[in-house]
Amino acid sequence: IIFSSDNRSVSISPVQRSDSGEYQCTYSNPISSETVKLSLIINYGPEDVSIQGDNVVGLGVRVSLSCSANSEPAASFSWKFNGSDTG
Repeated sequence: IIFSSDNRSVSISPVQRSDSGEYQCTYSNPISSETVKLSLIINYGPEDVSIQGDNVVGLGVRVSLSCSANSEPAASFSWKFNGSDTG
């Protein structure tokens, strides 16, 4: 994080996921002071995409597969079977 010489601005480069959070700026003069807040949301991903479930099952049993990923905003999911959409 780099602050300008007069502290009026802040630069973050490169932005990391850990930079997400609430930032506050307080400005004051001899009469009064005030603090303003900004909630910074870092968009990223999807990352750490994985499918959980058994990959070997017996004929006639039920199998459940679950897909997960980390992202901001939240990811949407779709499935394909042998390259074709499953609906």
